[in-house]
Amino acid sequence: MRFVAAALGAVVLAGCAPAPTPTETPSAPPRPTVGVPSQPSSAPASAASTTPSPEPALPPQEPPPAPVSPAPSTAGSLGETDVARAEGWTPTARPGSSEEGYLGNGTWVHAVSAEHSAYAAIALGCADLGAYPQPTAALEGTLAGPEGRPGVGVTLEFAGADEARGYFGEWVRQAKACEGTATELLSLDADTWVGRRNLETLWSETVGVRGERVVLLIVDQADADLSGAIPAP
Repeated sequence: MRFVAAALGAVVLAGCAPAPTPTETPSAPPRPTVGVPSQPSSAPASAASTTPSPEPALPPQEPPPAPVSPAPSTAGSLGETDVARAEGWTPTARPGSSEEGYLGNGTWVHAVSAEHSAYAAIALGCADLGAYPQPTAALEGTLAGPEGRPGVGVTLEFAGADEARGYFGEWVRQAKACEGTATELLSLDADTWVGRRNLETLWSETVGVRGERVVLLIVDQADADLSGAIPAP
């Protein structure tokens, strides 16, 4: 997740039903980058706090190590049922590459660098980035939608709920700073942001904090309904 800046939001706890069987595709989805303006929105009074962090955040000082073997299909305590998926979108195994930071393992989920995924997801580029807690693990999933359009879900696991909420608060602050240029807000409460991202085309996106996890999901469809993609806490 290198989610949005380089790829790229509780959790789909689908223990009561088997996960869809992944299908193979020949190549990975394009890694989106912030594009042209979208329409501004305003947050409700009940929205999560967006108070700026006093200390600036620095990008990772080193690139992630080049993958030399297939990525694990779990990360920390995270498994495939902890990665959000959109209704009508199919979990899809992809081969990965060195440029994408992972090599495929035959499933639709793969462990990725927690540090780099967290930074790529939160560094939206519209405001100075405040310091944020670092996750301890990150698991990414790849989806295929209508006409083979790509989608990406990433779940970040933190040391505790306070750290996860701190990251979510800074993410919301960054998204708010981008309203009218790169983000469009549809709804926001204390736990979940739902909106759109302008990545040259409009992508639908949702990000939520659930306990010690932050769940992110973005799909290449402007009108996808992601309001229930992350179950309520």
